Amino acid sequence: MDFDYRPLPAHTIRFGASGMYKIFRPGMIRQWQQANGETWVDSTNANRRINGTEVDLYAEDDWEVTSRLKVNAGLHFGGFAVDRKFYSSLQPRLSMRYLLPGDWVMKASWSRMTQFLHLLANNTISLPTDLWVPVTQRIKPQHADQFAIGITKNLHDGKYELTAEAYYKNMRNVIEYKDGAGYITSVLNENWEDNIAAGNAQAYGAELLLRKQTGRLTGWIGYTLAWSDRQLDEVNLGRRFPYKYDRRHDLHILGIYKLRRNIELSASWMFQSASPFTVGVGRYAAPDGGPVGYPDLEVVPGRNNLRIAPHHRLDLGVSFIKNKRNGMVRTWNISVLNAYNRVNPAYVTGMFIDRENQNKVKADVTTLVPIMPSISYQLKW
Repeated sequence: MDFDYRPLPAHTIRFGASGMYKIFRPGMIRQWQQANGETWVDSTNANRRINGTEVDLYAEDDWEVTSRLKVNAGLHFGGFAVDRKFYSSLQPRLSMRYLLPGDWVMKASWSRMTQFLHLLANNTISLPTDLWVPVTQRIKPQHADQFAIGITKNLHDGKYELTAEAYYKNMRNVIEYKDGAGYITSVLNENWEDNIAAGNAQAYGAELLLRKQTGRLTGWIGYTLAWSDRQLDEVNLGRRFPYKYDRRHDLHILGIYKLRRNIELSASWMFQSASPFTVGVGRYAAPDGGPVGYPDLEVVPGRNNLRIAPHHRLDLGVSFIKNKRNGMVRTWNISVLNAYNRVNPAYVTGMFIDRENQNKVKADVTTLVPIMPSISYQLKW
């Protein structure tokens, strides 16, 4: 339920509540193996069902303090009941906007957040298997404080809008797999929670956005310079390491051109720096006499120690739009995804030494989105 209440022209109060009942089965792959009649790998018991109930209450006030200053203040209460335990949190929020001379706008915000779901990321270079898992009696909610400050300027009588923003986010109780652990439990009666460690994280950076809002050619250019890293006592020998989604540079360019009243051309190009992965640099053979399937020991110098290749692609499209007499809008769209067939690695199937240069390592990569034409029809009424 959500409500709006306006006691005064300068105040707009919003408040509401919500409740959700969630059922989790945090098992992805189930594995069961025996050797000489003895079970030594059994992950089936780790896929227990987890039931959780989440409740939320919030209230906020949009307050026009003066003709130049506008403030939004709010308070959010969140609660999560799971495994006969109840987690609760109060999350204040505060943001402001101030109109400066010369058509400049300054914005600043601070928010404290609690999340009862964790993103559990697989850091290896195999097929991506990121999972969302809930809090339990052993795994606590994650908390974050985020600060942001930005400035906006309208250019050329409002034809262009330039925005610059800097942010910093401090996170607690984020989770990662322990070194050498995975989602497939390898010990009898082991639970997936045994493979998880908790620690701290931070993310910070700056964003620039230039938007053209009028004319036959519209679109925007957005660029982000960002850092994201983590530090957990039980991971990477307690040393700080880059997060899986630590992409230093992120550039997006979008353009839409109205060739005619009913024909639109569009182009979108994106570039993202390479994400880090955890890759072994050597391997010790398993000892003789070990149980069947005993794994080799892999030498890993650190968590997320290698970046493969940047990600970029170009998408093109043309839309044929017709406004019908009955008020319906018909659109035919022809588009090409990844127009120059960039091989962006989705996952890596193998690593090997370069025969021509023994100091280099090459990777066999698999891409999931090659050049892909498509046609679509849309009818709105």
